Amino acid sequence: MDFMQIQTYLNKNYDRYDFLGKVVKNYMAWKFLDFIDQGNIPVLQSAEYRVKSSQSIEVNLNANKYENFITPTDIEDLVGARIVCFYSSDAHTFCDLEKIKRLFGKNAHDTLKDYEKDGYRSFHFIMKVCRDSDFFNKALKENDKEKLEGLKIELQVRTILQHAFAESNHELNYKYELRVGRTLPAVITNQWLDAAENLTKIDKTIDKLRSDWETELLNIPTESYKKSYSKPEIADGCWNRQGVIYPYILLCDYLKKPKIKIVNELFSIDNKMMQFNAEKSYKNKMWKILEKSQAAELASITFDSMVTRVLDWDAKTKTMTVQPAFYSDQVVSNHKFALNKVVPGLSITIREIGHDSEGNLFDFKKSPLSNTLGTSVVVRTKDEKWVVSHRASSVAFDPYQMGTSASGAVEWNELGYWGEKNFENWFEYSMKREIGEELGDSSSQYQKNTDELVFLGFARELGRCGKPQLFFFYDSHEKDFIDLKELWRVYADSLSGNSNIKEFNDISELTMEEVEVLISDDEDAITRLLASHKLIVGVSQELRMNLALAISYLENHNQTAN
Repeated sequence: MDFMQIQTYLNKNYDRYDFLGKVVKNYMAWKFLDFIDQGNIPVLQSAEYRVKSSQSIEVNLNANKYENFITPTDIEDLVGARIVCFYSSDAHTFCDLEKIKRLFGKNAHDTLKDYEKDGYRSFHFIMKVCRDSDFFNKALKENDKEKLEGLKIELQVRTILQHAFAESNHELNYKYELRVGRTLPAVITNQWLDAAENLTKIDKTIDKLRSDWETELLNIPTESYKKSYSKPEIADGCWNRQGVIYPYILLCDYLKKPKIKIVNELFSIDNKMMQFNAEKSYKNKMWKILEKSQAAELASITFDSMVTRVLDWDAKTKTMTVQPAFYSDQVVSNHKFALNKVVPGLSITIREIGHDSEGNLFDFKKSPLSNTLGTSVVVRTKDEKWVVSHRASSVAFDPYQMGTSASGAVEWNELGYWGEKNFENWFEYSMKREIGEELGDSSSQYQKNTDELVFLGFARELGRCGKPQLFFFYDSHEKDFIDLKELWRVYADSLSGNSNIKEFNDISELTMEEVEVLISDDEDAITRLLASHKLIVGVSQELRMNLALAISYLENHNQTAN
């Protein structure tokens, strides 16, 4: 078996191996979190995969690492998936061989690299996609089982210290052999062994520090915890449900869906702000201001697509006039972290410029802000569980908050699905496609069923200076929550690709009783509910409003669960 034979095979099957790496990486990461008691601290640092490069294949061939393999299909590391965790005890807990065999099949085996001569102490397993595994039977869609069956993949589990050690050790050894043609001298290799022993001791110390932290936390009564929910600020005109007031002005509800009027002129926030006497090049100047105070948040914004701006609203005819705008317009105007910044050239904040002299929100036509249209949905599963997201720390909007099942900006190109200014077309197709992508089943139920997605309302969010929002409810009749969650973990866009930047840390279920607590105004009860969900520090008002609208709709249609 020579290099060209392997390379030809891999080129032909690259998409299969790349897809296998992605779904195994996702599955392995989530199973790690299932097996490990997280408490209220992160335990998983990263998850990644790679398909072997041509250069790596050639190096392995020259080192005779493939001499026992007859055909390319026998090679066990053409693709690899790795998870990196914080604590060594968690790695040992997860890497029990019997547990690995249950997840990935009886053929899964340890490659005995746990203690190699250079001090490399990660766990390595080889897995072949087979029918006797939970991965094959519970995680894969039917059409993917045939595509992946029989392929092999290398699995690695490391602590973050082991990962740093292994990467630096590999690079220095590899570069030395490349230049000199032989391995490192014994004196340097012994120093690496000493370093490995020291890192092992540090790993054990970190484990003990976590244990001490957890013991200390248990000694503090929960009533002494910092309150994770406080009532939002409200104003006249905010929506009221059974005495609970939400920080949104409801412009229309499910009784009458909005009509759409399209204006194709691209919105310019620079021109609009200049009408209010702001300096020229407003967006560029405000962006630079935000870079100084919100660098991490801006770093998570990796695109600037064309989105939909609400230009006007006719309350009598329930007609929404929309135009294209850039997503970055929203960042420098309606975004929460921008609202208290002073407008360049003026002595007032963005929040103030969005209101008249009496403190009332400008209507859409007068407002200088982007007012880009957002959309969100809450999903109820077949077993009557409500799906909520745990927003990741890497996102710019509501990090570490409990959020809706799916949400986002309305892309301008989605308007093509509205047909001849028909809201119903977008309602049936575009929104369902977005739900499917975020919940990991874009090819099935969400687009097929046309009667389960309900328009709940169109509103303006007080906390974002009147930013417009569409709310929806999706009542799934096909999947229980556990099935939906398994699909989301393996297939959802939030964990797809090979990036550690993701929308959600997790999704979880709420019972009807928990939903009632969340949409109440009982701060203590909401704080207790949030404390029962790991790594959640608050709840988005978007979720509370979406749930409250959904419950109101169901009550009016006598569909709420007991």
